[in-house]
Amino acid sequence: MTFDGVDDFLLIDDTNALRFSDTNPVSFTLSAWLNPNANTTGIIINREGEYEIARFPNGNLHWALAIAAPRWRWIDTGVPLPLNQWSHIAFTYDSSLPEAQPCVPI
Repeated sequence: MTFDGVDDFLLIDDTNALRFSDTNPVSFTLSAWLNPNANTTGIIINREGEYEIARFPNGNLHWALAIAAPRWRWIDTGVPLPLNQWSHIAFTYDSSLPEAQPCVPI
């Protein structure tokens, strides 16, 4: 796949394996390879109303889960994703733990 950085995205069909809720939490890991070329907000992975991983203009990786009040709470990992350099990121949610545990650039 090649993206031009303007308005591209990959749409994956809806599946129960990618869903979780307050009443039926599941554990999952999301990962991606990134090569940002501008300091803009970029959504990396999104499941509307459930989770999101993004790179903010300060260059840092942020994540949010909508599993408990307050619903959407962005967490700044404090880890910058450098411009014009490939980085591998991963985020793991273990439903048996009280908090999500982010795993960032490898």
